[in-house]
Amino acid sequence: MTRLTMQKTPIWILIATSILIGALGLALRGLLLPADRAVLALFLKIPDAYTGSNTPLTFIFLFLQIVPAVLIGLHLSKIPRFFALLQLFTGITLAQCAASACRPFSTLLVVALAGATGYFYRRENLRIERFEAQRYELLLRNKELQETRMQMVHQDEVERRLLAADLQDQVLSDLKTLAGKFESYAQSRDTALVPGIQSLLQQSMGEIREVMDSLCPSALEHLGLPAALEDCCRRAGERGEFKVRFKNNADEELIDRLDMVEKSLLYRLVQESLTNICKHAGAKVVRAALESSNGALEIKITDDGKGIDQDKLRSPSRGLRLMRQRADLIGATIAWQSGDDGKGTAVTIRLSLANLDGNESTDS
Repeated sequence: MTRLTMQKTPIWILIATSILIGALGLALRGLLLPADRAVLALFLKIPDAYTGSNTPLTFIFLFLQIVPAVLIGLHLSKIPRFFALLQLFTGITLAQCAASACRPFSTLLVVALAGATGYFYRRENLRIERFEAQRYELLLRNKELQETRMQMVHQDEVERRLLAADLQDQVLSDLKTLAGKFESYAQSRDTALVPGIQSLLQQSMGEIREVMDSLCPSALEHLGLPAALEDCCRRAGERGEFKVRFKNNADEELIDRLDMVEKSLLYRLVQESLTNICKHAGAKVVRAALESSNGALEIKITDDGKGIDQDKLRSPSRGLRLMRQRADLIGATIAWQSGDDGKGTAVTIRLSLANLDGNESTDS
């Protein structure tokens, strides 16, 4: 996607405006002639002849007043603009006096009007630039959002395929074995087969329960976020064979303000972080803490494993990028740092409740 071109004031508009200012200056020269003569006689002691009109010089002086004044107002900021216009007025007035065509009031009016016109176009250009910049930023954000949605859809499809594979490889295989044992028992009525049938049935029920928990954690729905996170840490410790220490120091009122989607995404982020520890860290001890401060919830997971490659953080892998995108969906942030004493990895997930309140008020 190419950057949008900023729209500047067309040159023909500047030319047309300069002509209109010149015409207005010529029209007002007659009205301001008494004031010009009074100023010249009272302060400068210059005869009235110095206000005489010389047509070629009139147009030259108008051109020298209008064009620089418009450009000064168009390109300079506040204080430089004032001094530049003052210098222009002084220089034009002295040049007019030298040419016996001094019109201080007319010159002041034309210079001020041309400078104000240039300033107006400057403000308009800045407004257009801000609008175009905001529009370009909006287009970028929309493109990023679309890419994020596509990646999330792809990730969901991958998770569905993994779920289908788990059901086929584990649950379906066990159910086929269980069906064969039932058939053997129905034919032989051998009571020795009963313990094996019961054991296999319990195993299949456990596997189905694990699949259900991976889709919708029952602990999260019935016991709340802290208990669900503690259970997730416990099961990860059993799976990865490391010790887990979980602490909950969060304000319950803040947790109650989260809806189920926000709790689920926080749970998923913790689950994926623990899965990464199981796969890559080789940790012996993992500490997890749920805390609250300044209206924000913070989850920190620290391990004493191998640590995370800094090059991987500078150019995040697909897994880390998806975790960031999941966090962005609820306005949370996730960061990876070195653990205590430079050992292991510390993952910090932070969700500001002020962001959630702002989203709710915007939606309402």
